[in-house]
Amino acid sequence: MGVGALIGLTIAVSAAKGVEQAVSVSREKDALDEQSKNSQLQYLQKSNSRLSQLQNLLAKQQAVETTTGLNLGSASFNAIARSTVNISQKEQKNLDIEETSKQAAISSAKSNLDKSLFSQLFGDVAGAAESSALINKFK
Repeated sequence: MGVGALIGLTIAVSAAKGVEQAVSVSREKDALDEQSKNSQLQYLQKSNSRLSQLQNLLAKQQAVETTTGLNLGSASFNAIARSTVNISQKEQKNLDIEETSKQAAISSAKSNLDKSLFSQLFGDVAGAAESSALINKFK
């Protein structure tokens, strides 16, 4: 086998490995997309559940106030309702932060997969170029 044939064989093997790595990364990104969708679904379910609980609690408070003879426009009723709504808003903000954090982690993982694939395919030259670009960015 000649040198040219060995070089050709090496290139073919490298190309096959590159395709295999790209397919693997694509599958991992698909799994991350699925994880992202599941997270969004859970977030929406929690938000809807929290809103439903708030509506039920306000309705119960209104029923209690009505049966005790208090005016629904009274300051005490409004204060209790406002406090309930404020607590619910804080819970929603916590859910929002949690979901944002999850989505950021998934996005970061996808970005890391791309960088990893790029590094695997193009090796040290890519890493040096990326490092140089980062250094120049902060100058």
